Amino acid sequence: MGFLDRSVENSFNRLFDLNRDGVLDPVEQAVQLDYISREIN
Repeated sequence: MGFLDRSVENSFNRLFDLNRDGVLDPVEQAVQLDYISREIN
């Protein structure tokens, strides 16, 4: 696990663990942030 990686502890984080390695790397965290920051139209 790298310095910026975050472990997957709940099902919401697990949705964004694209390579299924059990941690969210910075790219996967960016995808998650983009998802939660989008406006609902």
